[in-house]
Amino acid sequence: MTRRYFLLPVLFFLLAYCLPLGWRPLIIPDEYRYAEIPREMIVQQDYVTPRLLNARYFEKPVLGYQLTALAFRWFGYSNVTIRLQAALGAALAAAAIWLLLQQATGDGKIAALGATLYLASGLVYALGVFATLDSLTTGFLTACLVCFYLACREPKCSLRQVVFLLGCGVFCGLAFLTKGFLAFAVPGLTAVAFLIWEKRWKSFFTLPWLILLALIAVALPWSLLIHRAEPDFWRYFIEVEHLQRFFKDEPGQHPEPFWFLLPVLVAGAFPAAFLAPAAVLGFRHRMRELFRRSLCRFAACWLVLPFLFFSASSGKLATYVLPCFAPLAVLGAVGVAAYLREGERRHRAFNLVLSGWGWLLLVAGLIACVVVPLVYRRLGMSDETPAMLLAIVVGTVWGGVLIWSRRFPERERLLFFFGGLIPLICAGQLAIPHEALESKAPAAALQLAARRFPDPEQIVVTHPSLMHAVAYELQRPDLLVRGSSELNYGFSFEPGRAINPLELNQLLNRERRPAVLFIARGVDERDLPGRIPPIDAEFVHEGIRVVHFGARP
Repeated sequence: MTRRYFLLPVLFFLLAYCLPLGWRPLIIPDEYRYAEIPREMIVQQDYVTPRLLNARYFEKPVLGYQLTALAFRWFGYSNVTIRLQAALGAALAAAAIWLLLQQATGDGKIAALGATLYLASGLVYALGVFATLDSLTTGFLTACLVCFYLACREPKCSLRQVVFLLGCGVFCGLAFLTKGFLAFAVPGLTAVAFLIWEKRWKSFFTLPWLILLALIAVALPWSLLIHRAEPDFWRYFIEVEHLQRFFKDEPGQHPEPFWFLLPVLVAGAFPAAFLAPAAVLGFRHRMRELFRRSLCRFAACWLVLPFLFFSASSGKLATYVLPCFAPLAVLGAVGVAAYLREGERRHRAFNLVLSGWGWLLLVAGLIACVVVPLVYRRLGMSDETPAMLLAIVVGTVWGGVLIWSRRFPERERLLFFFGGLIPLICAGQLAIPHEALESKAPAAALQLAARRFPDPEQIVVTHPSLMHAVAYELQRPDLLVRGSSELNYGFSFEPGRAINPLELNQLLNRERRPAVLFIARGVDERDLPGRIPPIDAEFVHEGIRVVHFGARP
């Protein structure tokens, strides 16, 4: 029986996450950054020092890049292999949530609901099919905290407790090797607050030792190797990437107000948050009873403490809040389960909740079916209309199915709810307007430039926002970057890699000069200096401008 419920999150992951991984082109700069660094690792056969454009890149540790490089070696270069580690990170987190709820409640339905709620959260999905390190880090952190909680439930010094404590340390070490000292903050705050709430004072002296042993065994080898290869790595990584980002309000550190992450958390929970009314009602009448359970206490500490920690940071990105979605899914599953056990009134209320969303989707979809084609035709986007209409029709049908499914019990209605999300998510990916991706997805333009100007001896100059994509698509990590960029530190060891307008003008007007290929976004003439020699060839494709200056022997 439990195995049957386990199929719900498994099928949701395979169809909603894995199936569309290769549908969308790579987006600048992030996806190309996390593709080019592993590619350079393979070319240079250096799996210790992260490098971007052959320059030192010390923003993150190495594990995420190593896993992508491993995927490249096993499965070849493709959009799927670039995004694979992000999808596997979401899968690991969902599996950990399932294990936590299964062990804590003994109910396969609640476990499957929690895992699927996590996978159906919008921000979790967006980062689970996008090549960044956030999803993978969150997967390791979720597994780490689940192992810690399960270890707390086991008898002292039992074999299961030892295994869970070692697992906690291993996953903490893997998170550290992926994203850095964040791996200590999230589990540390959660564990300390939970043990205080539970008044388990002795655990402060008995639980950490095996965790630290496993953590050191995982993290220490690379930490020593990178210190030996690059003695300045830890100074830069701690001072710039951690202390400055947390304490300084500098533009490069993404300063945001304290409340910035709250709307991100709320909005990022949809469409799973469609079930939030049921979860809130489930907690409303049984708040004291539920929070006597150690599981709810642990999830509350896991949700609140890391959220406040990230909110206190001066530098914030929306992705920082991702580790909070796992405890949110746990509490959501417990709340919905409590609500569905309350008695006969739950049937009417639950039907009202899902049917209300169904009517909203149905009416909105019918209106959009009329309005969107008119708007797209007025904007000259008629080629995009069929894909957008497909997504609208799927959403409209999903709303109708939610209304129709009221004749079924709540358990089956949840299957209709999550099952309808899968085609909606897939159709939504196909319906992203081409104009929204133009100049953000430069693969076609750069591949055309590689075919038209294949000279390996030419100098390639590009804008900082395009440098990752140009290096990956043209396989030219030796390119020059026009202006300052995130590689200012790395380029400080390689003078001449960052080029200003005056230096570009001097290069183009040099008497003896190799061919120069200049690549920029858009057709703004200010991209090139005022006095330039005659252009030998030029084209603009999907918002990317490519200019070729022939060689002067």
